[in-house]
Amino acid sequence: MLALGLAECSTRRPPASRAQAPAAKPAPSADGAPASDLQLATFEQAWKRIAETYPHADFHGLDWPGVRDELLPRAQAARSPQELRPVLEAMLARLNESHFAIIPGSAPVGTRHELPPSEAEPPPQPATPSASRLGTAGIDVRQLDGTMIVTRVAAGSPAAEAGIRPGMLLLSAGDLHAVDAIDEGAADGSGPMARYSAWMAMTGALHGLPGESVRVSVKGADDAVVTHDLVLGEAPGVVTKMGNLPPLPVEVETRTLEQGIGYVRFNWFFVPAVGPFTHAVEGFIHDGAPGIIIDLRGNPGGIGAMVMGMAGHFIPEKDRSLGTMTTREAELRFVAMPKAPSQRFDGPVAILVDELSLSTSELFAAGMQGLHRARVFGRRTGGMALPSVVEELPNGDKLQFAIADLTAPDGTRIEGRGVIPDEAVPLRRADLLAGRDADLDAAVAWLLSARGANVSPGAH
Repeated sequence: MLALGLAECSTRRPPASRAQAPAAKPAPSADGAPASDLQLATFEQAWKRIAETYPHADFHGLDWPGVRDELLPRAQAARSPQELRPVLEAMLARLNESHFAIIPGSAPVGTRHELPPSEAEPPPQPATPSASRLGTAGIDVRQLDGTMIVTRVAAGSPAAEAGIRPGMLLLSAGDLHAVDAIDEGAADGSGPMARYSAWMAMTGALHGLPGESVRVSVKGADDAVVTHDLVLGEAPGVVTKMGNLPPLPVEVETRTLEQGIGYVRFNWFFVPAVGPFTHAVEGFIHDGAPGIIIDLRGNPGGIGAMVMGMAGHFIPEKDRSLGTMTTREAELRFVAMPKAPSQRFDGPVAILVDELSLSTSELFAAGMQGLHRARVFGRRTGGMALPSVVEELPNGDKLQFAIADLTAPDGTRIEGRGVIPDEAVPLRRADLLAGRDADLDAAVAWLLSARGANVSPGAH
């Protein structure tokens, strides 16, 4: 399973499915068929692929043939991809699950959700020099009380140098206003999906090519509005290219906290994170760390199989299940692959999550929590955990559709529910403005109390 889910980092526009495209004159297909026939064939193929592969043959009681019959007249009337997309989106909305999307063929494929391994999708590789440059303002945001709040500013980034700090409200980036991004997200769905779509839009607006400029407006603690023209800097980490997806930066941050606690954060479950993660754990073991914190906040996922090796740094027993992926025909158990003693940490482990910890992040957190090998802190994850594929449709647009379901070690379905922290920590603007990371503080306090006390990670 390959789980993906970030913004279209290579463009400062709202998500492609919500972007306004110029009207196109209907044109015949390459073989000369009328435009309406091409759109109808696209509709039929999209419906059929989901009918064939949806992991639950009963569609949870949804009358899938009835959905086709209801929307067929609208599909027959469509004469361009722009006219058909709302019909397809209406069809996908009936499923009320993540990882179903229509991606315009004229736009770069955004890393909106999740992809499993397949013969058609090669494993991610370091990008070639021509595709390895990605610019960033260095700002991460979350939705809070109807606003977009800055939760993290990368050290040395353009935003940090401009004086932007966590706790400030991000009002706009480029031509995208935060309130519009939130409204657009609400139009895409409710709850986690709405927050995710809004975050994607704002994240996309804060990225581009190095050297490009983006105008950012923020509101500080004194409610004064300040505008900065930020020149985007090189995104940190190793830029990785996956199939037809845009370049994605894989960043791993490690440091030692108070009293020797180890901390590691990474933003994707992609191959370039494996080496630094292993090196970090080895270093913490060598230094005698009393505990380790794994920060998965804002990590949208990646390659699902990576959880087996990463969990092996903390689980000594073989064949311990972290979760199960189930398709219509088969099931795959993700089991921990224990490392050698020199690479295995036996002390307490804390995992930080939030509403944007998705897919593979949810699999890892749920698995470690379910095996009582880690205590989870933060906010409930997004519950967007369906493995999916992306296929091109006859009219050039792309269909993303789920082909499997995912359950935790105890059989609990992760989609729609997410991972519930052992210790819930609310996101508060006052904490951010004061320079406090409440999630991290709670994890540190638990690790220090657990040291030498034989406390079970899952104990309350």
